[in-house]
Amino acid sequence: MASPDQLAQGSCFNCRRQKQRCDRLLPQCSRCASKRVTCDYKATPRSQPSIFSPGTQVEPMELVHLRDSCSFDLSPLAERYLVWAACASDSDRDDESSHGQPTLSSLIQDIFTAGGVDLRTTIETYFSIAHNWLPILDKEQLYFDTSHLLGCPDHQNDVHALLLLCIYIFIQPPCQHPNHSVKTALYRNAKRMFFLLQLSSHGSDIGLLQSGLLLVTYGLGHGLSKDAYGTLSVCTSLAQQLSPAESKLDECSQDKGPRPEITKLDLCWSGIILLDSTITLSHFEPRIPQFVGLNRRFVGLAIGEAEEEDLYGDDLSRKFLARAQVALRIGKILDAVVSSDPMQREEAETDLHKLVSSLISRTQGKSFPLCETVAMALR
Repeated sequence: MASPDQLAQGSCFNCRRQKQRCDRLLPQCSRCASKRVTCDYKATPRSQPSIFSPGTQVEPMELVHLRDSCSFDLSPLAERYLVWAACASDSDRDDESSHGQPTLSSLIQDIFTAGGVDLRTTIETYFSIAHNWLPILDKEQLYFDTSHLLGCPDHQNDVHALLLLCIYIFIQPPCQHPNHSVKTALYRNAKRMFFLLQLSSHGSDIGLLQSGLLLVTYGLGHGLSKDAYGTLSVCTSLAQQLSPAESKLDECSQDKGPRPEITKLDLCWSGIILLDSTITLSHFEPRIPQFVGLNRRFVGLAIGEAEEEDLYGDDLSRKFLARAQVALRIGKILDAVVSSDPMQREEAETDLHKLVSSLISRTQGKSFPLCETVAMALR
């Protein structure tokens, strides 16, 4: 048992807020130590000036609910202020009405701090589990922007802060607690912020599109296909706005000189195409219409000029575009399957046989390259 001089006089703020027993150990109690969160014995609900509005006071730890079985979730207070900050993201910070109000960027950073989130670990985890099959982010650029955001207090980047939040949501495994839904307050509010920011001047920021695609992938992977479909519709619209001009996707040729350089937008379009086909296949009856079929003219030439060999190469970006090209073919086949034209259905069946035969013959009896492109073709 700890001696009296090793104990705080009262419970820490986190244990008081959670209405849990505190062992009062110094410098931090066992509960806070196990959760790797800040343990504050001096804080009281009214001890810290608010960053939210004049005359109001709030504790940073009031922004999150810490849970033993999974990651933290947002408190109702945090939900209100996040929407407030997202709506004000376009406002002039020198405006008197905005004086003292938090930016979305600073608020998300406070939530990360209160939740005990290590951003470096978060980024590394994302790249270890997702980058090989969803290479839409540049690791070096992500670290640079994050360091700039954290190292320069006067620098505010609401879109990048949202992107970091979406990465954190993306890497969270489903909680096994029967009362914890995968549709967490954190996920719901990230979607709200995404929708609000795309209506602002931030709509031309590629980081916002990347955030949306992470939310779509999370939703699709956690059984929230209808949510994912709605978010993907906004992503498709954003990508269309970011596309400089209509491409000649269906007219491209692979023998017209060097292939175009792959851009961030090409990678995002590839993600849209693959997610679009996956959602359609997951809801074949009743069938959900595809988005990309209506927006093919905006898809970059780099996807149309992907080669079959790229599917089996080591270049992740080229491989990603090649998978998207296969998904486009699958999309055409899906449209033909429900067509009333027997000739169109026959052509679709022929194209499907060619696609599967090409994938199988390429392996020559060796290990089969398992990815969602192959799964879609075989299905």
